[in-house]
Amino acid sequence: RARSLDLDVGTQLAALFKVPRKVFELRPSSGADALKALRLKNGFSYLGVAFLMQYFEAVRAEFGRALHFFTGNGGDRAAQYFLPNRRFTSLEQIVEYLVQRRRLFTLDEISAITQVSPRDILDSLVELLTSFPEHDLNQKLVHAELYGDGLSRHLEGEDRMRAFFWTASPFWSVPFFRFIMRVPDEQKRMFRLYKHMLMNLSREATVIVYPNVNAPVGSLRHRLFVAARDIRW
Repeated sequence: RARSLDLDVGTQLAALFKVPRKVFELRPSSGADALKALRLKNGFSYLGVAFLMQYFEAVRAEFGRALHFFTGNGGDRAAQYFLPNRRFTSLEQIVEYLVQRRRLFTLDEISAITQVSPRDILDSLVELLTSFPEHDLNQKLVHAELYGDGLSRHLEGEDRMRAFFWTASPFWSVPFFRFIMRVPDEQKRMFRLYKHMLMNLSREATVIVYPNVNAPVGSLRHRLFVAARDIRW
């Protein structure tokens, strides 16, 4: 059903903007895909999306290496509201929050893999946050979310794509990024800024269903989804 919805939305957007549309049929992901992704990025890219290897190859075969592939990478970072519904009084509290929120393994599992004690891992994260230039604790958290989860993880995925063809994203434009970082956090809450951007780009496009929510941007269903997502403790 999710695949069908994505295809339907893609068809509607292509018709709205009068651009050609191409569908690539992918086989189920295999161990060979995961091995290729592992060798390509030495483990720095999430293997759960290794099926994209065949997609990248199909796109390159269809359009060639000279392709400029535009994505929305960074959109969920640059314009997102990161702050939880709590107040931080120390860097240790921020580290505890990040470890709980962003981990894929438990702290003990990470310690066993890296042979670094849990205490040393936590202390190193406190030291990292201390090095950030912000004085406000909330802004140190925003820096950590953008720099750690956003730039580090997302850019590794973008680098993986560039093994096949060149990619670009408007959200990583330096003037745009500097501008949007100056926008107050409160204006980003509840998808407000992102919705405003989309409405100014194409009001007609915002009427089309947003696949992640199965509802148009700004609808009651979408507002409830965003409200639930923004509840962080």
